[in-house]
Amino acid sequence: METTDRMKPLFVLPCSATKAPELIEGVLMPARDAYAGQAFRMARDQLERSQAKWCILSARYGFLWPTTPIERYDDLMPARIDPADWEPFEAITARQYGKLRSAGRIVVLGSRRYAAAAAALLGRPVEAPFSGLPIGEMLKAIKAGNWLATV
Repeated sequence: METTDRMKPLFVLPCSATKAPELIEGVLMPARDAYAGQAFRMARDQLERSQAKWCILSARYGFLWPTTPIERYDDLMPARIDPADWEPFEAITARQYGKLRSAGRIVVLGSRRYAAAAAALLGRPVEAPFSGLPIGEMLKAIKAGNWLATV
């Protein structure tokens, strides 16, 4: 059975606190290269190999496409998100926003905090297969790649 584009998930990777050493304040780098956390890199590499659609949820910039240029920052995702207090879509184009909003399924590959933030910002339920897992278990699950079965 072939999966239609509407049923294919759009994966959302959380940003990582660890940034590429080349990323310094005032210097721009594509978001896909700026984040250097182990979970981010592992998931990014698998998503790119599978040619899945994906974006990033950044604590500073909101939703980003992988090629969006960003500079260094050290913000953390707030425990509670109020969409009225934050513009999470300013770093993406209208076309990218349309793709984000029209995705049939949104799969957040991160913690409960990022899954809750994505759901609140998008105003819809999201899937979160790694929510609640300790980082070691999350890394094992990412490496196993079972979550890619729906691509």
